[in-house]
Amino acid sequence: MSTARDLILEIKRRLGDVNTPIPDEADVFAYLNGALAAIWNYGARLNSPVLYVSKLLSSASGSVTVAGGIQRIKSVRDHETGTLIPSVPLDYAVAMSSSAGGGRVYVRKPTGIDVYPLNMAITVDAVYMPFCARLAHREDESPFPAELDNDVIALAAAMIKGAEPDMVMAKRQYGNALSRYFRPGGPDTVVCRGPW
Repeated sequence: MSTARDLILEIKRRLGDVNTPIPDEADVFAYLNGALAAIWNYGARLNSPVLYVSKLLSSASGSVTVAGGIQRIKSVRDHETGTLIPSVPLDYAVAMSSSAGGGRVYVRKPTGIDVYPLNMAITVDAVYMPFCARLAHREDESPFPAELDNDVIALAAAMIKGAEPDMVMAKRQYGNALSRYFRPGGPDTVVCRGPW
């Protein structure tokens, strides 16, 4: 993984000069974070398995807060019993928790998970996709491997020149490093056009 410093220097080099005062480093850093978020959201749109993490989450009240937030949830399981906890809308969870004999259900929030009935201790195994973490310092590392540095740099440079991230992503040919990263498959995976 490359640091923000490495990526910023390469972006400025592609724009013409690493010592140019415009755009300044703060602006390039903001565009870099924008490019990283655009690429992350591209992977999220594809529901890429490489963006998911698995964590053990605990709470004494049933409301679990996750640092960085939750963009998407694949599954939530009770850690003790291993049973899958289903996702339901908030109104259904509230109604179900007030009735006798209702089982455990969860409601996703952008900042975490509420496991109903609330006010009960819970430990869950959650597989979820966090939001893209913004880089804050020059020493911070990119959330993507070095093989995608060229894509990150090209997108940030295009954004500085006024391009819309979605349009840049739409012009990419299928089978590039970015799509292969988000659609992991074996080396024998063949992608081609049909004969029609």
